[in-house]
Amino acid sequence: MYTFQALTDFSLSSTLALRACLEWAKRTGIKTTLTHINNFLYEYGVDPIGPMKENIREKIDQQLKEAATNREGVDALIAENTLESGLEEVVKDENTKIIFVGAKGHGLVSRILVGSTSEKLLHMANQPVV
Repeated sequence: MYTFQALTDFSLSSTLALRACLEWAKRTGIKTTLTHINNFLYEYGVDPIGPMKENIREKIDQQLKEAATNREGVDALIAENTLESGLEEVVKDENTKIIFVGAKGHGLVSRILVGSTSEKLLHMANQPVV
């Protein structure tokens, strides 16, 4: 069964990408997976157990509620991984047909220092990225 993947970091741009994904899913009947790559433990040495993990789950549920009145056919996934490994998991999924991701439009300095998730995804994915 084919799926759409919507990646979220809870930003406005990822919320807009999720809304676009849900609209496409509604028109095509394709299931959607909302994914948050939880890289706190791997990138920052913080273990997101307990309240922090619950907070992330609450944010995903809130984002789903805000973006779609009918949540049928939408799954949420928290991937515990580094950003790069988490993105690799997303693009390796053979059932994923389109990946939706928000782009914040940070300036050049931010992109050089922090990087761009959407840009990394564009280079890694064989699927279309919207």
